[in-house]
Amino acid sequence: MSFVLRFRGEGPAYERAKAVADAMGLPMEDYLLACIAEGNKMLRTRHLPLDAELDEPAFIRRGLSLEGI
Repeated sequence: MSFVLRFRGEGPAYERAKAVADAMGLPMEDYLLACIAEGNKMLRTRHLPLDAELDEPAFIRRGLSLEGI
């Protein structure tokens, strides 16, 4: 599966994220992937799915792609 991460390169949210990424020594894309992974890990521990199928992200279950978003 491939996807494209985009983050508006301006504004206060970008500046905060960039400062954290820089402090961690990560490129912005790696930082965003780490945020996604950590968020997914937290959701799994808080809300264990009752149905194994629900463990798959909703956009994949619905046949959607992150390409071109």
